[in-house]
Amino acid sequence: MTDPTHDPTANDPIFAEMAEQMTPDADLRRRLDQRLAAEPAGPSGTGPSSTGPTVPARSRWSRPSTWLAAAAAVVLVAGIGGGVVVALRDDAPRTATTSTVPPGPPDYSALYAAVSQVMTTAGPYLMAEDGIALPEAADAAPQKNQTRDAGSGDYTTTNVQVAGIDEADVVKTDGRVLYAATGQHVTVVALAGPDTSPLAQIDLGANDQVVDLLLHRDRGRDTLAVIAQEHSGATAYPYPDGGSVGPTPPQTVVHLYDVTDPDTPTLRTTSRQSGSYRTARLWQGVVYLVSDYWLWSQIDQMDPTTFVPLVGGPDGTEPLVPADCTVLPSPNAPRYAVATAVDLRSGARTGQQAVLGGADTVYMSAANLYLGGTSWSQVMPGVAEDAPAPRAETGPTTSLVRLPLADGPDGPLTVAAQGSVPGSLLNQFSLDEYDGRLRVVTTSREGWTSSAGLYVLGPDLSLLGSVTDLAHDEQVKSVRFAGTVGYVVTFRQTDPLFAIDLSDPARPEVMSELKIPGFSAYLHPWGSDRLVGLGYAGTETGLTGGLKLSLFDISDPYAVTEARSLPVTGDYSEALADHRAVFVDPDRSLIGFPVNRWGSNSSVLHYLIYEVDAAQGFRLQHDLVVTPVGGTTGQATVRATRAGEHLYVSGNGGLDVYQTATGTLVAQVDLR
Repeated sequence: MTDPTHDPTANDPIFAEMAEQMTPDADLRRRLDQRLAAEPAGPSGTGPSSTGPTVPARSRWSRPSTWLAAAAAVVLVAGIGGGVVVALRDDAPRTATTSTVPPGPPDYSALYAAVSQVMTTAGPYLMAEDGIALPEAADAAPQKNQTRDAGSGDYTTTNVQVAGIDEADVVKTDGRVLYAATGQHVTVVALAGPDTSPLAQIDLGANDQVVDLLLHRDRGRDTLAVIAQEHSGATAYPYPDGGSVGPTPPQTVVHLYDVTDPDTPTLRTTSRQSGSYRTARLWQGVVYLVSDYWLWSQIDQMDPTTFVPLVGGPDGTEPLVPADCTVLPSPNAPRYAVATAVDLRSGARTGQQAVLGGADTVYMSAANLYLGGTSWSQVMPGVAEDAPAPRAETGPTTSLVRLPLADGPDGPLTVAAQGSVPGSLLNQFSLDEYDGRLRVVTTSREGWTSSAGLYVLGPDLSLLGSVTDLAHDEQVKSVRFAGTVGYVVTFRQTDPLFAIDLSDPARPEVMSELKIPGFSAYLHPWGSDRLVGLGYAGTETGLTGGLKLSLFDISDPYAVTEARSLPVTGDYSEALADHRAVFVDPDRSLIGFPVNRWGSNSSVLHYLIYEVDAAQGFRLQHDLVVTPVGGTTGQATVRATRAGEHLYVSGNGGLDVYQTATGTLVAQVDLR
C-alpha cells in the first residue's frame, strides 16, 4: 500500500549526488576503456600441448571497471533497500545480515602503499639473485635416499634433509618406473636392468620448462606432480620511466598427472602462481610450492594484478586477497615469496600466502614451513660514496617467517611468527627445527670482516640463546644438525669443524673445534658416530686444492677427529651446491656424486660410487662416465638411483644402466 504522504521525488537530489560521486571522471574512463580494449577477448597464453590446458586470460572481475560497477551496486542497493552494507575491507569481520548485498571488492590500499614504498626505496631495477633454495633440517638418524621395499626389489630415492619430507627433483622413481625431466617433457621409463626401456613421454609444449618432479602414491593411485616454469611469450612490459624489461613475468605451474598406469599418463588438473620456481616439498599428500615473484613494471593502484601475486588453476589466475599477503617489517626489494599448498588427492589448492620481501632460503619440518630472506645495508661504514674502489655491502640481516602446518594437509597457510637474526644464510641446511625451536647459522659482516654465529629461536621467533662469534673472520661453508648437536664448518685459511651442544637452547656451547686444511661444503650423517664431508683440500695458507672426501669421527663430540680422508679426482661437483645430486645407499654402505673433469677443450662428466667403512674409510667402487646423448656434453644435472641390483644414472640427455656389483654398463636409454 502506497503512503499518500510520501513524495516519490523527495530523494532525487540524494540519488543525483550519489550518481555524480560514483561516476568516474573522463580521464579515468578513458584509461579503463583503453585497458579493456587491449584485453584479449578469449583465452591467451599456452600451457601443455596435447596433454595440458591452455591458459585463459585473467578473469575480468579483477578489472577496475568491474570493481567500480560492483561498488556502485552495493551502495545503490544499500541506499534503496536500507539493508546493512557488507564491509569492503577484505580483513573486516563478516557479520550476518538480512541483506542480499554481495561482499565488495578486497581493499588493497595498504598493500599498494607498502609496495609503492619498497619500489621507491629499492627501485624496480634490482636483479634477482640466483640464490639456492634448498634443503631442510636433519635429525640424528643417518639420512638415506629413503631406501624402501618395492614389488621389484628395494630402491633408493631423492637424498632429502628431513626424513619423511620429500623434496622435488628432476628424477623420481618408485622402484619400478623412473620419471626423468628433460627440457619441455618428462620421459617415463620402465626399470628392468638390461631390458630398461621408455614407456611414455609427457610433453608440456614450448612455453613450459620442466624444473622438478614429485611422485606420490595414495590409495592405489599414483600421482606425478610436474613442476614447470611457464613463460607466456616475449611481450615486453614497461619500466616506470619508459623502455621495456623483456618478457612478461614467468609463472610457476604444477601439472598433476595420474600415472597409476605409467603407459598412459593422464592430466588431472593444473595449478599456477606468479614468479620463478624456487623449491617444493611433499608431505602427507600435499605439495608445498614456493616461487620468487619480482615486480618490474609500473604498478597501478586501480589494478592489483600489477602489484599482487596471481594464483589460479587451469581456467586462469586471480590476485591473492590482502588477507593472504604479509609484509615484512623492512622489505628491501620489490619481490614476494609466494607459497601455496596443493592437495594431490583432490587437486585443489588448500592454502596460499605471499610475503613481500621475498625469501632466499626455504626450510620445512613436519610442523612448519620457514621462509628466510636476507637484506643488506647500502654502504660499508667509512667508505665514501664516490670511492673509486667498489664498495662492499655490510650488515646483512635475515628475516624469518614461520607458516605452521599444524592443521594438516587441509589447513591454510598463514604467518604465525616473524623474526630476524644478524647475517646471511648459506642454504637450507643453515636452518633446523628441533623440539619446537629453530636453530639458525649465519655469516655476519662488519666492515670487511665476517664472522659465523648460531642462534636458537622460540616458536615466536624470538631469541633464546646464541653463539655470536663462533668463528671470527670466517665464513660458513656447511652446516648439519643431528638432534641436540650442530656441526658447522667455516673457512678462511683452515677448516674449523665446530661441534655445538644445543641441549640447552638458552646456552649453546661449543664442545670442540677441529682445524684441518681446506673445507667441507656438504656434510652427511653416517651411522650414529660418523659424518661424511665432501669439499676441497687446502693448504695451511688458505689456498684450496682438488676435491676431497673426509670421514669425521663424532662419537665423542668433545673430541671430533678426521678419521679418514681421500682425494677425489675431479675439478668440481654439483653435489657441492645441491645435496640432491648425492646418491646415498646406507643399506649397502654406498655414497656417490657427480664430478666434472675439465680438459683443455672439453669437460667430461663422471659419477663416482664409493664404499664407506666406518673404520677403513672410503674405497672407490665405480668411476662411471655419464655418456652424452645426441651431442649434449657437460650437463650439470646428474642423478643416480638404485633399484634392485642395477644402478641408474641420468644426465647428458640419457639414462645409463649398470650392474651395481660390477659397474658393467648393460643398457642406455635416450631421454630426449
